[in-house]
Amino acid sequence: MPTLLVRLPAARGGALLLPRLRRLIVSGEPMAADEARQFRSTISVGLMGYYASSEGGGISVLDSDDVAAHADSVGRAAHGVEVEIVNEAGHTVTPGTVGQLRYRGPGVTLRTVDADGDVTESDGWFYPGDLASRDANGYLRLAGRSKDLIVRGGVNIYPAEIEHRIAELPAVHEVAVVGVAAPERGEAVHAFVVGDVTEADLQAHCRTHLAPYKRPEAWHRLETLPRTKADKTDRARLRALAETNGTDTGDRA
Repeated sequence: MPTLLVRLPAARGGALLLPRLRRLIVSGEPMAADEARQFRSTISVGLMGYYASSEGGGISVLDSDDVAAHADSVGRAAHGVEVEIVNEAGHTVTPGTVGQLRYRGPGVTLRTVDADGDVTESDGWFYPGDLASRDANGYLRLAGRSKDLIVRGGVNIYPAEIEHRIAELPAVHEVAVVGVAAPERGEAVHAFVVGDVTEADLQAHCRTHLAPYKRPEAWHRLETLPRTKADKTDRARLRALAETNGTDTGDRA
């Protein structure tokens, strides 16, 4: 997991921490671009990103040689796997457009059985619930979970895009963005930040790099982000914190 690599001690004298390691496979959560480059330059040149789901296996691989130029992606489709980005009607979208990711391959089941023993046949495509785009060269970029999509004034906002921008600030160690129910516009954008950074710096950075409708309306500072049992960011708990405390909270940056 990326969170485990962050905790590894820094190598001394500019040397690699694990110079003889052939492969360092990172999975579970996507790496931030700066993190991926840092891990490869300080821990192991064998760094690889592996994007997969529990239900269908491997989806894509970010090879170590691709980290420098494509660190903001999760790589290209794994061997034997076919990936598509589709709209709500199931039609393939143009390169660079965000849509639902679906894939099929040797690890995807064609039949499922529910608790009552009823069998459902599949057309072979599995939807892991992720939003993504794919460029003309096949590199996939995740835009967040479909259930985490923020709809503000009828406009779709992808938390991952905002998180990546905020994470560019050196003083930010962790960040998560969630949508919270709000009057009139439907949802408000709340950002939770771990790190010694001021709200003024955060706002200035967002003004420079994000369109007005994407900028967080509320900032919350935490000592650490809550995690699920799978060690992923617990966004449900973050929403509950925001809904309970509003914008005027002791956690606020």
